[in-house]
Amino acid sequence: MAAALLPFVYEERLTGALFGGAFAREGRAQPQLALGELLLRRRRLSLLLADEGDAIQRARLAEIAAQHEAVCREWSVHYRRKLNAELDWRARRLRAFLQDQREEGGAMAGFGAEAGRRTLAQELWRELVAREYAEDAKRARRELAAIDGQLRPLTRPAPFRWDAHLRPVYPKDEYWWLYAAARDGTSRPQEARDGTARPQEARASDPQDRPSRT
Repeated sequence: MAAALLPFVYEERLTGALFGGAFAREGRAQPQLALGELLLRRRRLSLLLADEGDAIQRARLAEIAAQHEAVCREWSVHYRRKLNAELDWRARRLRAFLQDQREEGGAMAGFGAEAGRRTLAQELWRELVAREYAEDAKRARRELAAIDGQLRPLTRPAPFRWDAHLRPVYPKDEYWWLYAAARDGTSRPQEARDGTARPQEARASDPQDRPSRT
């Protein structure tokens, strides 16, 4: 998984075959993932395999973490740039969705996919904080807070959107949108794949959410 960060981390493209190794399905082509999806899967696996994984899986995950850290240290400038590029792309998509709501009267069709995108943006922000990219993290936090300020009034409280075994990974106070539904009830969840896979095969986001080359 993390070994595939090279050459991805210094290329312009925002997606790559980043999720292989012990957690891949043999004989199947690897999905094209963005960095945020890699971070999401790593964090899910770290938390879920602590309780459900076997020793081999935990050892493999530790190896992946070490590979990831090595790439981040050696290619820190490129890694930082990649984080910001993807976060900016996801923020633009979220703002476009909100603009559509203003033009369409807040019908909120497709809110499930947007909840997945908002989650990926949060993973990217978490990584900016963890890497101590303070100025980038502050800028991103302001932008995401502005998006949330427009998105939250369009929603209502609802049960956790994804499979129950993922709930510990996503506390309600931080991931409020995963505990929300479209206010008028017109939007159907579109992100079931985010929550129904087993922990070792957890999938990241709606398949529509794929960055183009930028």
